[in-house]
Amino acid sequence: QAQPAATLVRLKEAVALLSNWQLAAASRLVPISGSLVALLALVEGQADADTLWPDLILDELWQEEKWGADDFALKNRRDRESDFKDAAGFLAICQDICQALRYVFCNKSRIQR
Repeated sequence: QAQPAATLVRLKEAVALLSNWQLAAASRLVPISGSLVALLALVEGQADADTLWPDLILDELWQEEKWGADDFALKNRRDRESDFKDAAGFLAICQDICQALRYVFCNKSRIQR
C-alpha cells in the first residue's frame, strides 16, 4: 500500500536536510534495515542502533521461532547487524562533527547554492 502523499512530502523534506556525510551513512543503513524511518530515528536521536535492531528483524525472529534456526540465516543476520551498527556509528560521528562545526558545512539549508 502506498504512503499518503503528505507523508511522502515530509519524508522527502527530512532527507533533503541530511548532509552528504549523513547520506553516506544512510546509503548503508536504509538498505540493511529496509527502513527510512529507522534512519530518521537515528538522525533525530530518538533511538540507537542497539534498540532499533531487534525491531528491524522482528519478522526474521518470528520465522525463526516458527520454522527453526538456519545457520546461513543466522550468520547473515549477524553480519547485517554488525554492518548496521558500524554505519550507525559512522552516522553518530558525522553528527558530532556537524554539531562541533555548528552545521556550517553539514546543514544543506545553510549552504547557498
